[in-house]
Amino acid sequence: MQDAVPPRPIEEVHDTVCAALGLAAIEDGFEEFDDEPVGSASIAQVHRAVQLGGSGSGEVAVKVRKRGIEPLFRQDMFALRALAAAVAWAFPDHDRRELAAYLCEAVTRELDLQQEGEAMERVR
Repeated sequence: MQDAVPPRPIEEVHDTVCAALGLAAIEDGFEEFDDEPVGSASIAQVHRAVQLGGSGSGEVAVKVRKRGIEPLFRQDMFALRALAAAVAWAFPDHDRRELAAYLCEAVTRELDLQQEGEAMERVR
């Protein structure tokens, strides 16, 4: 995974956020939404925004998972598990299937932005 990746086009970001939140337009949920991300990595990018008034108003960080990333990671995880199984078969003293399973679980957690958001709420 990389932590300095070019950002996705802002139109794609807006479409993704609107679809996730059930908004017709980004302005329906945010007073402000910075087009320039605070950070952009291989899985997602983060934008500063200000929610519209109400009980949930205020400055927020909006983390947007990049489109098409999940199938790519599923392929990578399949390949990693297959490689670990092949190594275990060829070199029984170097069985790394448990490590591969752990890495796949960690990547799956990293892809779950809902779980990440809930964890951040608990910390607040």
